[in-house]
Amino acid sequence: MRPVSQTLLVAALTALSAQASPPAPPPPADPTPDWLDAVQDEIRRAEYDVTSVGEADHRATNRAQGFEVGFSAEGLRIAPAPGSTRDFEWRLALRRVGRGDALVPVSSPELAVEGNRVELRRGDVVEWYVNDARGVEQGFDLAERPAGAADVRVVVDLAVSGSLDPRAYPGGIEYADADGAAVVRYEKLIVLDATGRELPSTMTSGAGSIRLEVDDREARYPIVIDPLIDNPAWEVEGGSANGQFGFSVATAGDLDADGYSDVIVGAP
Repeated sequence: MRPVSQTLLVAALTALSAQASPPAPPPPADPTPDWLDAVQDEIRRAEYDVTSVGEADHRATNRAQGFEVGFSAEGLRIAPAPGSTRDFEWRLALRRVGRGDALVPVSSPELAVEGNRVELRRGDVVEWYVNDARGVEQGFDLAERPAGAADVRVVVDLAVSGSLDPRAYPGGIEYADADGAAVVRYEKLIVLDATGRELPSTMTSGAGSIRLEVDDREARYPIVIDPLIDNPAWEVEGGSANGQFGFSVATAGDLDADGYSDVIVGAP
């Protein structure tokens, strides 16, 4: 008799296959461990896919980060995942692109969704998002060098709104709720040119804004400007070498009332 776990996986794959185009081959009569692993990986990946809600709005859940994510022509919206007792909203929208203070307002985008990726296409500027376990990766593909003097940095200007307050931290910007808990982090900015060379870049936070700056003097276009949006509550580091941090792990219940069980990690 086939184990219940295998039966459920076969049923899940059958449901996924019914939505695919062209149709996927039927599941094997006697699944191998490799086949089952591949099905499990596909199910885990598919839970981050973006679905349409009406014609203009698109949504996804990011279980690993505890986010509900919304996408529209206006930009990105992040809120707590369903079931959480937290209450916040954080919105991000591309406003202008250019050099220095000579920035050009962006036009209305053409929105495209495929799997866990969303693109807001505006000619030579493509704003994109990838929703996965790491968080919500954001990117800006600039096809052409912006007009202006080469010694003036390229700027991507973003509008930030919602109920969270920004605060600087090494490597990025945190956004805290009314209780002072950091619930969204904007970080890990990297900029690459067409040859794969990393370009010097900075991010700064202003009143209702984020400003990304890139030194493109040595760049070969197109370039990709690529930060990550995640939940700081899901990161932890050991404080000393050979400290055996992570030696012991135990469940702690839902301490922060976000709808997910928390874990205690310690050292001997």
